[in-house]
Amino acid sequence: MSRISLNFATLINDYSLKQLKDLISKADGEISIDIPLDSIGFTQSHYEISIDLLFAFYIADSISSYCKITSASTIYKPSRNVTYWVNIKLQQILEKNVAGVLLELSKNFDYENGSTDEFKQAAFDSYDKLKSGQFSRQLANIAEDCEGNYSIGQLEIYDEEEIKEICEKNPEQMFGFWKSVQSNFFGKNFYVDFDSTIILPRKKNEYCESREKKTINPDIPNLLQMLIERDELIHFFPVTYIQTNNLKFIFNKSGFFEFPSENCIANARNCAQILQNEIPSPKFCYTYIEDISEFYLSESGEFLVLCDNLADYLFFNMKKMPRETIEKSLNFIGGAVELLKPSDIEIDWKGISDEKFEELCYAIISQSEKYDIEKIQRMGKARSRDGGRDLIVESRKFLSYSPTKTHIIQCKLITTGISLTGKKVTDIVDTIERYGATGYCIMTNVVIDSTLYDKLNDIGKRRNIEIDSWSKDEIEWFLLRRPDIRKKYFRTSRRRN
Repeated sequence: MSRISLNFATLINDYSLKQLKDLISKADGEISIDIPLDSIGFTQSHYEISIDLLFAFYIADSISSYCKITSASTIYKPSRNVTYWVNIKLQQILEKNVAGVLLELSKNFDYENGSTDEFKQAAFDSYDKLKSGQFSRQLANIAEDCEGNYSIGQLEIYDEEEIKEICEKNPEQMFGFWKSVQSNFFGKNFYVDFDSTIILPRKKNEYCESREKKTINPDIPNLLQMLIERDELIHFFPVTYIQTNNLKFIFNKSGFFEFPSENCIANARNCAQILQNEIPSPKFCYTYIEDISEFYLSESGEFLVLCDNLADYLFFNMKKMPRETIEKSLNFIGGAVELLKPSDIEIDWKGISDEKFEELCYAIISQSEKYDIEKIQRMGKARSRDGGRDLIVESRKFLSYSPTKTHIIQCKLITTGISLTGKKVTDIVDTIERYGATGYCIMTNVVIDSTLYDKLNDIGKRRNIEIDSWSKDEIEWFLLRRPDIRKKYFRTSRRRN
């Protein structure tokens, strides 16, 4: 199958109408079109970024009736003065005239000299279509990103009186939220921000019913299923919240996870109050969480839902907490530290090879809600360098405007010693740089000690990348819930008292 890649900025200069028609007619595979976003990386203005995205949306929407658009997303691809692009992928050309439409749009877009007034007016007119959700579902990524930047950008460019008028009409914008354009596809309004938080307002009777049944609002799994385009629902389970003098965390069988910051929670709850007309002023601020009545965590720990009488609040990308940190905090609780022991089932790690351990890591990652299993590769060789083998995988796009992140998974099977220390993992930075990763995860069959946790946290902060880890405890917890995978790789026995 032949694939075609087109640069929309130079399309009018690269092809005549006949050449482009011939090229498209011969294509029996995917057609990829890149539209430049020259403002990203060169401006701090959300408003200017929203204009670039609106132009890209208008172009994609204009050709959607001539072909089948399979995806549209923002990508990072440095080229001359442009680092970010909107990439549109097409299949099944329905009319040959798509070549003429593309060339006419490229001519009026005129990247070098500036778009024509006719093009700008038509693009601005398309905002009503974007806002109302009257477009192809595949354009939701671009539409959401455009709406988010526009809602924030309005508050940057208008004067005080205009901002007051905007916030009276759309009070969620005072807190950095906006009504998702995908509300139209979902059938209910929900609100999102750039910190990957979702607010799904409740009706009071819905709150009472959920408290009586002790079950999560069914709209949450359905909403997530729509956003990340999965066939199956993500399951949520009640979790325990613990607050000590210096820590706030939640836990279930998946492990222990950091709790979102009070500021993040307060901002979302204040927004919900405004949306429900419960309070007229944005100055009111919650500083406590005692009246949040329900806590739910997805099975693998990627998503947290908090509930009160006003809304459900969905938080993404929960972070695991190191075993040592938790042990210190739970010492005063006594028996609670027993929660750190996964079960009375004993895993025989001596019988697993390097190749089998890598396969096990692959199986675990493929079950995670965090990663896109269709975009996972094995890199390097087992027992290379310091005994590791790498997997490289892209993150799922939980929200339409979320950037795609590349994660490196290093698999470390330890055959001597009882812990993995910082000295035993020496190639982290080199690996990150080699693959241009924005996330790093280490998976091992032993306990991870504090020297490695400190090393990972330092690298994460310095390089602004996401750090994750799977030690012996997390893997055994996972295997406890997945007997089919456990039996495939291990012979298990009961622990002797």
